[in-house]
Amino acid sequence: MSGLSLWLSPAPTSPLAPFLARLSSTLQTVAFAPHATLVSDEIVPPLELKDLKSRLEEGVASWRASQAVGEQQPTEIALSFKDVRQGDRFYQCVLAALVPAPSLFALHEALLTAFSLPIPSPPTYFPHLSLIYADLTSEQKAQIIADLKLAGDVVDLEGAGEGEAGVKIVGEEGFVSTEVLLVRTRGKPEEWEVLARVPLGAAPILA
Repeated sequence: MSGLSLWLSPAPTSPLAPFLARLSSTLQTVAFAPHATLVSDEIVPPLELKDLKSRLEEGVASWRASQAVGEQQPTEIALSFKDVRQGDRFYQCVLAALVPAPSLFALHEALLTAFSLPIPSPPTYFPHLSLIYADLTSEQKAQIIADLKLAGDVVDLEGAGEGEAGVKIVGEEGFVSTEVLLVRTRGKPEEWEVLARVPLGAAPILA
């Protein structure tokens, strides 16, 4: 495990960050920044920072080219919440599953290729945004989800079809990300550090 992860994160103005902060404070659980992991620290290779950034830029460029419509290349990626559910791991205690959009999987696979990692078949990637980090019982998780829905923080959307947002979280059906983050995820979440940011539609910006 390299202790390095690739993330998509909502904009700083998104209500998701204060919501997660409030949730961790209320439940006395671990605080962390909202994010959707693209490639986890279980498989990102432990390369030098220069090589990591170079490969990340290569993967993003490949994704942009694959998603181009005519000469127009994407500059952002929109992620939608599919549902809120229980997970079976500490870092996926309660989570919002993301709609498995083709553009999201294309970005994930472009990054795997750039880092010389195999692309599993069938795919094993589970896109999600964790809401709580904790070791809780199934009953505790179910109660938290029920309380969030009762409070109106989580609202199920009626008539949502396949490939569409199925739930709102603090009024948001998802979030838009404009960059891929290289994050050192070694140690406690409060010690995690963004090492580099690669915009989805422009030149790289150092953290």
